Amino acid sequence: MAGSGLRLSKDALFRQLGYAPHPLQREVHESTARRRVVACGARFGKTTIVIHECVAALLAPCETSLGWLVGPSFETSDRTFQQVVALVQKHFPHRIKTLDLKQRRLVVINLGGGRSELRAKSTDATAALLGESLTYCIVDEAATVRREHWEVCAQRLVDQRGWSLVVSVPKGPGWFHDAYRMGLRNRDPEARSWTAPSWENPFVNAATIEAERSRLTEDAFEEQFGGQFVGVDKEPCLSCGGPDPKVSGMILVDGEAPIARCGECGEHIDEHGHTLVGLYPNGQAHLLIIRLFDRHESVDIPGSSP
Repeated sequence: MAGSGLRLSKDALFRQLGYAPHPLQREVHESTARRRVVACGARFGKTTIVIHECVAALLAPCETSLGWLVGPSFETSDRTFQQVVALVQKHFPHRIKTLDLKQRRLVVINLGGGRSELRAKSTDATAALLGESLTYCIVDEAATVRREHWEVCAQRLVDQRGWSLVVSVPKGPGWFHDAYRMGLRNRDPEARSWTAPSWENPFVNAATIEAERSRLTEDAFEEQFGGQFVGVDKEPCLSCGGPDPKVSGMILVDGEAPIARCGECGEHIDEHGHTLVGLYPNGQAHLLIIRLFDRHESVDIPGSSP
């Protein structure tokens, strides 16, 4: 059978393509999670991840594969598709079996001798999202794709237990935020999520990004460049349950005795592993630590409201 026993080395492939992913990009590429979610600021390199994942999927040894590259518009998906085509034409022209730019369809002979196909799709054309069983589905600018359109794409993966990669700048609540949350620790063993601000891309000028702060509202800057979901309810830590409106948010401690911290969120916990951090009705997290030799220490919870 074509591709039997063979595996693709992404490191070797990326070297051949002249692509040197920065650390977080490398984490995404190396992950074997069946559902990957990348929620990062603009210019972080999300589309670069998408392009190279498409090339790797096309060349991976197998008998046959079919993948979709999906965007909220044909302009979005076609722009990325054209960059995938350019890389394959430059480095593997002899492997191209069919290239139909009008239909946004590329078929190659993969490294195992099998047949692999990539099609660019738009959620503008809902009917075109029906009927096919997919090996993988990659969605760019996912936060602007409607939930029902994503669900149609996800259903195409069921037969083959296919994998997905969805990337976007965060955009408040919605299915993309739900998918991101499922990829956090302890939620879904088949999912993995990443988030980072734009300035963590070492190839982007941080001063240029910082200049945008004065042109945008604080919330818009945090979404577009900080990679933060704005306007979503803070969910309690799955490990310690904090912050918790049912706890007092105050603790008495003997002298300099240490206080344990949660292994997931890093906040203080009691001897039973439950949070010590309280939550006011206005959403402000709080904790007051009182040392018994009369020295008081107030601890501000990162990210809490003033």
